[in-house]
Amino acid sequence: MPNAPRALVVDDYDDAREMYAEFLAFKGYEVVQAQNGVQAVTLAGAVLPDLIVLDLALPDMDGIEVTRRLKRDPVTATIPIVMLTANAQPGMLHQARQAGCAEVLVKPCAPDDLLQVVQGLRRSEQADARGLEAVHEQRPALEVERVAAEQVHLGEDAGRDGP
Repeated sequence: MPNAPRALVVDDYDDAREMYAEFLAFKGYEVVQAQNGVQAVTLAGAVLPDLIVLDLALPDMDGIEVTRRLKRDPVTATIPIVMLTANAQPGMLHQARQAGCAEVLVKPCAPDDLLQVVQGLRRSEQADARGLEAVHEQRPALEVERVAAEQVHLGEDAGRDGP
């Protein structure tokens, strides 16, 4: 799919990973899958997904550590991460958010609920990108205004210090 958003789905439980991956693919996403934390970190850096759906409980490196590593790497730091966890303890949810997860969903999580969160993150990301473009478009005009203001200010200063 050309220009399709890319999602990395990470879960060691095959059925859960495949369910979320197939659902996102059906909804128009290009999906890459990983079975553990090490694969997730490697694939995230290699394929640069638009978002990551990440299980908390992984066999080699938990989702919190995966998130920390991805957020420390400038290449992957801006990729939004949606954490899926069966552990609904407030401390765990707080820890996931502190590590850098954009959202935390408690399992079992219906695919439609995941899609709603993912689409919300994508809309937010697109709005941020449009805002950044607007800032870049305004920058030349703002620079001209700044230079004009400086010239007026310099002219005023010259009038005060004049003969």
